[in-house]
Amino acid sequence: MKKILGVVLASALVAGAFAQVSSGVEFRSVLDVANVTFNKNADPTQSYLKQDNKDDTHIGISAAGKNVSATAEFNVDLNTMTLGVGDVFATFHVGGFNLTAGKLGSRFTNRMRQSVGKIINVSIAEPVKYGIAIKGNVGNDADNMTNGANLAMIGDYTFAIGESKLLAKAAIFDTTPGFPQLQSGYGFEAAFQSKLFTLDAVVKVPYASTAVTGVYLYIAPVKMLSVSAGGTLAWDNRSSTENFAFGIDARVRVVPIDALAVTLMGNYSNNAAKDSGGNTTNKDGMYVTLNGTYMLNDMFDLFCEAGYFDKDVKGETNNNIKFQVGTTVKPVEHVTVSAAAQGVVPLYEGTQADGTASFQLVVPVALKVAF
Repeated sequence: MKKILGVVLASALVAGAFAQVSSGVEFRSVLDVANVTFNKNADPTQSYLKQDNKDDTHIGISAAGKNVSATAEFNVDLNTMTLGVGDVFATFHVGGFNLTAGKLGSRFTNRMRQSVGKIINVSIAEPVKYGIAIKGNVGNDADNMTNGANLAMIGDYTFAIGESKLLAKAAIFDTTPGFPQLQSGYGFEAAFQSKLFTLDAVVKVPYASTAVTGVYLYIAPVKMLSVSAGGTLAWDNRSSTENFAFGIDARVRVVPIDALAVTLMGNYSNNAAKDSGGNTTNKDGMYVTLNGTYMLNDMFDLFCEAGYFDKDVKGETNNNIKFQVGTTVKPVEHVTVSAAAQGVVPLYEGTQADGTASFQLVVPVALKVAF
């Protein structure tokens, strides 16, 4: 990684010698002003002013020349005062061809985050990205062509077809896959983009005895409506248990008036695990969320969110219903603050045991300073 970082920074300096160089700093801090859990037949548990600054401070530099660009980002964990490496990559491009190497994410399909992305760190609307929603599944984040690896190399070419475009992409990524000779996982992607819709198809082999494939469609038939839907299949036979999973994604965004946007997101996933004795165990993972955002003016946004989350979805330990109301404020240039009041209602199978949570109230506040 040190060698990669050096190459990228050197590329940035070379490009900067004859082109545009930019740098930036972004600081994010999350504070739970109050976190109170009401338990059955037991006293509440509570905490106040809990801070979380893990990997939320970023320092980055980017440079671009005629045929090359480079980006290097560092993360600072203020909880432990340690420095880590964020996205670090360089791209060489000629015409419609691009060659990218480094640490980065590479996704194509629109995730409908126009409203959700404006909320700093406290939104509950997108617990997982496109793919299999069950935590720890090989099909998580299926359309990310780097597979979240520390090192990846991507080559892609965009063909112009009238007013439309066809993208062809191939990638290798350092997942220590376990093949006899090949030392990288690999994947392929093809995407067609027109004014009306985008169709994206991916195939990835992150590890030996695994495979992930998916097809995702984004369509915007009218200005006020956009829809995305997709399906993902994943196989994982690295152990004596054969795993087959599928996931169905659906997202809808409606903008009835310029100041109001409503976004619905959901995923249903299933993993069938067949052991050596032929016995099959099924595990489901599902979430569905709704975000409504109203822009009062250039300074204030109001938002309301609600959702259901299975215990097997990333970040969850119980089946939960969550809801929250909040605001995002831009008091001055470069500063954004999001705050919310969030309620969590656990859902239990059978009789709730004494001492377990009946309701949780959280008041998170997030600050972002970026320039």
